[in-house]
Amino acid sequence: MSYDLHGAFDSSVKTLTKTIRGQADIREINNDTMPLWYDGLNPAKINFGLAWYGRGYTLAGELTYSHHTFILADLLNKVFKSDPSCNTMGCGYSGPSKPGKCTVNEGVMSLIEIQDKIKETGAKPKLNMDAFMKELTWNDQWIGYDDEETIQLKKNYASASCFGGTMAWSVDFHSGVGDSANQPKSSDGTCGAKANPIGATCKDSGFGDCCSGTGWCGSDDSHCGSGCQTTWGTCTMGGVTTDGTCGVGNNGYTCGNFPAGSCCSASGFCGSGDSFCGKGCQSGCFNAVTPKMALNTNFPDPSLVLDPSTGHYYAFATAGNGHQIQVAAKFRDEASWKTLDLEPMTSVGSWAEYHDIWAPDVQNLANHSWVMYYSAPATKDKTKHCVGAATSTDVSGPYTPRNEYIACDLTAGGAIDPSGFYDIASNTRWVVYKVDGNSLGGGGGPCGNANGKHPTPIMLQQVCLSLIHMNISLLLPIFLSSPLSLSQG
Repeated sequence: MSYDLHGAFDSSVKTLTKTIRGQADIREINNDTMPLWYDGLNPAKINFGLAWYGRGYTLAGELTYSHHTFILADLLNKVFKSDPSCNTMGCGYSGPSKPGKCTVNEGVMSLIEIQDKIKETGAKPKLNMDAFMKELTWNDQWIGYDDEETIQLKKNYASASCFGGTMAWSVDFHSGVGDSANQPKSSDGTCGAKANPIGATCKDSGFGDCCSGTGWCGSDDSHCGSGCQTTWGTCTMGGVTTDGTCGVGNNGYTCGNFPAGSCCSASGFCGSGDSFCGKGCQSGCFNAVTPKMALNTNFPDPSLVLDPSTGHYYAFATAGNGHQIQVAAKFRDEASWKTLDLEPMTSVGSWAEYHDIWAPDVQNLANHSWVMYYSAPATKDKTKHCVGAATSTDVSGPYTPRNEYIACDLTAGGAIDPSGFYDIASNTRWVVYKVDGNSLGGGGGPCGNANGKHPTPIMLQQVCLSLIHMNISLLLPIFLSSPLSLSQG
């Protein structure tokens, strides 16, 4: 299935950011299938999937970032796409695109709907030859999709790669003769899929303009309220549900005091509990889910990573509890987190001392390996830390340290708290860290720098994708401290 690689659902993936990505980008398809060829799989056993629909976003105008990489947002908006009218792959988004007329789901439009939108708005599709995809923008909406031209490009790619064939999902998204702008009117008070003729609308039918959930035309609340089908008539938008349906696709109804619960789930039903009030909850969910303690132990400066090959989550933390690097895990089939009695890295680079390892951050590399960024005391001055990296073929280690450091300006106080970041739009890898001016002391206060005597800027260092070589020349400050802001940070 070489589609649905990305969508507005990316916002719930902690290792990704709210950045527009193509759902069927040929570059990712090529990268994701390459390991199969290395393993000797015959490509003739695989069919190449094609999508007759697109996935879309509501534009944010600027790049936005989630998780602990949020501090990159301001700088990367400047380095990459800072124009508030940014409306292409790599730009930020605020949420899914608006529902299509027939598919009636946020973030997706059928090819027929896209073609109708082109006619309606006069928007001009743009061919993205890097991705083998089309891009269409209008107002604050963006959608990426395939049409006859890009499908042919992908068929050519599939043939050249010796795939067994192609398949399309799905025929109803690119149907033949028909014009959704001229729906037949109901002649007997029925509407929608069960009407005669099928697809008859109530609008201007004389039976009432609203099509109820059971397929009858009318004009009162039972027809125009909860369950009303917008595809086959007009409906009252908003308000409180009467049948337990809610949210997108259900005319924006909220649950109010509905007996089953006040939370509107991602699938559009009212209820209570985590499955309704937790991830994807559309309304009524504020303060509905109580945060739970994951680990009842001292576990400072944690970083979180998912191992996609197993579905297990791992967390890494600063030295403590008898370990130079603490490790915890939440295994896929288990409900709780637990600490692991292991030492993922038993030495450091030649520039450092093996004790007081701070703020380890683990990232998954594209070549099925892992990198850990960490800070450790410098051999030349043990009162200051510097930032380095180590690599492993397993998320839990053992990690082999690199002898080169990433950042180690001892005159400025050293470097601490590294955090890795991969920008898919530019195919570049970065490390953000803090210059530890506090370590120089002499400024008063608990951190020794209350008067802001020593700067503590947040820095961004580009590194090689493979980490065969470490730093690339681009080194940029993100935030500069001032006596009133970051001097104690």
